[in-house]
Amino acid sequence: ITREKINQLTVEAYENAKSKGFHDREEEPEERIALLHSEISEALEDFRKHKMALEIMESGKPIGFPSEIADIAIRLFDLFGKHNQNFNLLALNGEYGIDRGYFSNRSIPWWIYDFHHSLQSSLDTFREERYNFYCLDVLLCKLLLFCEIYDIDLEKAIEVKMRFNSTRPYMH
Repeated sequence: ITREKINQLTVEAYENAKSKGFHDREEEPEERIALLHSEISEALEDFRKHKMALEIMESGKPIGFPSEIADIAIRLFDLFGKHNQNFNLLALNGEYGIDRGYFSNRSIPWWIYDFHHSLQSSLDTFREERYNFYCLDVLLCKLLLFCEIYDIDLEKAIEVKMRFNSTRPYMH
């Protein structure tokens, strides 16, 4: 996924969430981070249940591990969109701590743990300014690298999930 596509999806995710009523009230940063943690945990549950393929239910709802990984990205996109932030994806070029060799042989549970850790760091390091968008940017970079290593078509999963989300009712 290109940076331009990610920033386009950021606007789309935020606008959809806003149109569905998810920004009608101000949320504490801890609530937003907790929601992201829940998406990460849902991905772990699908991994543990061996639901590794992206499937579409009769209702049109996407399910499976790639769908849950897409939910993590979509929540990040929505958070960035709400705060008028763009993803820089600087960590992908290797200068800022993402060493592909170090990450390439890690297990899926290790990655899930690392996603949780990166997410918590975003809140712990920037309490005064509400979010540490650099840490959240790094989390997305790790998510992209994870999908590359495990051959998950994140762009497709995001598009399928966002298409479904656009059909959902207000405050579902």
